Amino acid sequence: MLKAETYELQITPEIRSRIEPKILGALFDSLNEYPARGRAGMRMPMLTVSQAKERLAAELPSYRQTIGEQLPVEWKGSALGPIDVGNTLHLWIKEAITFFRQEGADFIRQGLHAKKIDEFYAFVWNSLFHYRLISLVQSSGLLGDQSGIQTSDIVMECMKLWTKKICEKLINITPESFSPSAFFLDVESDLDATLSFRDRRLRLRGRPDAVFFDHRTGEIHLWEYKFGRQGQYELQIAQVLLYMSLLEYAKGIKCSSGFLSVFRPVEDTSVPNDFSEKLQVEDVRPPFPPEVEMAFEGYVGNDRAVYQLKVDLTLALRERPPRMPENIMLCGPGGLGKTELARRVARTLGTPLIDAPASQIRDLNHLLSIIDTALESKKIPCKKLGDDSGKPHIKYPPLVLFLDEAHELKRKADSYLNLFEPKERRAFGSEHVGDFKDATFLLATTDKGKLPRPFLTRFRMIDLVPYSIEEVALIVKLTLAEKKHEVDLDLCLGLAKIGRLVPRSAIEKASQFMKHHEFRSSEYPLTVAGLKKMMAKVWNVDEHGLTENDKQYLRCVEAGPRGMDTLARLLSCGKEEIANEIEPYLFQLEAVKSTARGREITELGRKILVSGT
Repeated sequence: MLKAETYELQITPEIRSRIEPKILGALFDSLNEYPARGRAGMRMPMLTVSQAKERLAAELPSYRQTIGEQLPVEWKGSALGPIDVGNTLHLWIKEAITFFRQEGADFIRQGLHAKKIDEFYAFVWNSLFHYRLISLVQSSGLLGDQSGIQTSDIVMECMKLWTKKICEKLINITPESFSPSAFFLDVESDLDATLSFRDRRLRLRGRPDAVFFDHRTGEIHLWEYKFGRQGQYELQIAQVLLYMSLLEYAKGIKCSSGFLSVFRPVEDTSVPNDFSEKLQVEDVRPPFPPEVEMAFEGYVGNDRAVYQLKVDLTLALRERPPRMPENIMLCGPGGLGKTELARRVARTLGTPLIDAPASQIRDLNHLLSIIDTALESKKIPCKKLGDDSGKPHIKYPPLVLFLDEAHELKRKADSYLNLFEPKERRAFGSEHVGDFKDATFLLATTDKGKLPRPFLTRFRMIDLVPYSIEEVALIVKLTLAEKKHEVDLDLCLGLAKIGRLVPRSAIEKASQFMKHHEFRSSEYPLTVAGLKKMMAKVWNVDEHGLTENDKQYLRCVEAGPRGMDTLARLLSCGKEEIANEIEPYLFQLEAVKSTARGREITELGRKILVSGT
């Protein structure tokens, strides 16, 4: 199981004086290259703190070299998807602060009568949990699948750490002197102020996570909370410093220090042996059986999803015949290797893989026909067990059925409920009843929200995340190595961008590049320079892999937030190309972002346009 731990960095006056001039210098110098936009009639550039952080990210790698070297600590990363968990954590902390500023203040006062910190913490935590967090969990929708339950569990562990920190800061205060509005300072509205640096002025706006008043010292402290690796550590520290300056300019008070608290999950291996024996829990942690390890050898990316499948397969190999009794739904954008994962599952179980895109399945009878045809071609027989409901009862052999684009079943999902019911697994066709109790069902979707709830409850969700540029580059490098082509990592990183961070596209581009190299090696050497020539002459893309359609999209959203319908009217391409080709890469490149008002350009996207690269 997972528990949480936290790493906390205090931005002291000494650290601030050493780093802040470099941060503000990088930020204000960027205004010369591409000015921040202000409101109509305003000459002064204006940015939110988030936009300022994006702008600093756009200035990398120079920012990392100048600021990163000044940092007193190293980064601690996280393997659990940070964005969704981080957003949930921020929401719950905000709700907890609101609770303690209002009705929860009495619970803190009651708890302060305790003599020990553990007693105080236990009382405050129980109050927060029962009077606010339980309702948050129930209304969040997180309890609908395994991934959501795991998110809920790890956020709850983080909240325990947060609550204990609060109690440690309050333990020496008397109940009568505790003032919730003084300790938990109001950050419900944005701070807005004009910052000055080297005779330049910038209007900055933002809302920090939390501001606390220390009753013992009379000092003001600012807090920012992160979960896992949400961007570069240097940028998170820059965000804290910007909020500290903004707080001082907006409120006219001295911010004594800032804190960056980074929560991360760790595996809890401290379950007592006697407890495990009582539950008869077997240790299924790595190393996995050889056949499981061999099946996934060379698979790059989505480590957590692969880990879950390895655990499932380890248990499945103990079944007779080997099978996964639980249905699995692989969720995520296209190009993440869902089909390849299905192949490796089938390889581990030693069963045939029947791959049937859901978009091509007309109904349940058609699906049974596809399965029958596939088994006949492999000369794998089925077994008749008698009759069921007046029709032949056919026992199907062990197999892995993989249905991609599962959301295409939405209109006829009810007809598949018996087939995907784990305890039933029967398909009532027009000619026979199929028994699939020995089968393994894997489905994949890019949009699980289109499927009805009764259908989804029959599956355990495994969320896949997009490949990083380093992962795609490694896949390209390994693929080229299999063909006896040794190339350096920089070239593979370039091919990853040209392939828009989709492995199969990057491999296809690598194959095209190798053909041109074989055609004329002097013009297309296996170097970054050779790749740039290919990009200009053959593919007509820039160094980021952006096409003219991509840049046209960026110019549209630069003018202001745009919805999909508006973008489709303005661009020379349809909604499908925008949704499936243009946006996924631009979002992953962090050139655009989705907001309540529509798609907006980021500072990195604006820099790409201004620089002309």
